[in-house]
Amino acid sequence: DMLERGVKKDRLFLVDFPIDGKFASPRSRNETLKELGLQDRFTLLLTQGGEGVGKVEEYATALLGMKEKPNVIVICGKNAVLYRRLKRLEERHPNLRAFGFVSNMQDFYECADLAAGKAGFNFIFESIYMQLPVIVNNAIANERIAARFIVSNGMGWRAKSTKEFTATVKNIMND
Repeated sequence: DMLERGVKKDRLFLVDFPIDGKFASPRSRNETLKELGLQDRFTLLLTQGGEGVGKVEEYATALLGMKEKPNVIVICGKNAVLYRRLKRLEERHPNLRAFGFVSNMQDFYECADLAAGKAGFNFIFESIYMQLPVIVNNAIANERIAARFIVSNGMGWRAKSTKEFTATVKNIMND
């Protein structure tokens, strides 16, 4: 893409995406699920980046309404309003856990069977590193490239609506 835009080849460098070293040694799935008080069943990690923006609550509520009852772990980031709303939902849904901004994402990836979120590069590269399939449910301008990469390389799915999102999760759980 850069070459096509006229950038000279000698000005381009291919480098690895920096992944924090702690991703190399997450806690075990069972240890994390036990600490969270969740049963060992299909677990979905839902995040919308550090700011926790988008339809997070809508997606979480839709997942909680599924008859299959997956574990739903939501990382709200710095969105305190979303965090408080989901903590209230936790009281009625034993398969939901909500967190604010966290520094141990590797543990949540490790205990998840599937991750869902916006196609931010940290989310995408961390999911790839942890070998976790993803559902991209939001992609702003520069993230659309990452969303296409995930889908075209068989690493995940793209869901553009809540209905499409829950149908994709249901299909994955049943396959």
